[in-house]
Amino acid sequence: SYPWFDAECEEKRKAFFKAKNREKINKNLLTSAERSRASKDYKRTINAKFRKYKADFIKKLRNMKNSDPKSYWKILNGTSSERKETTNRISCQVF
Repeated sequence: SYPWFDAECEEKRKAFFKAKNREKINKNLLTSAERSRASKDYKRTINAKFRKYKADFIKKLRNMKNSDPKSYWKILNGTSSERKETTNRISCQVF
């Protein structure tokens, strides 16, 4: 559900969980080493994709600041659905 999670991340995730399940079934040094390698590979891929996504987003924001300020501020302030609606707790008659 993350924008940076793509097919490569999904592939590494499946490989990690396969290795993890193999280790549960057959505990030995080989399966443990395989799970450890798959885990490190998965984490490395996830972290690299997230760093690239974050860098691209920052670059996009910096370019948007001068080219399209309205969209720039819309992103920074959030959409109207994210904002909290203010409610009047005091009725007009009491006030």
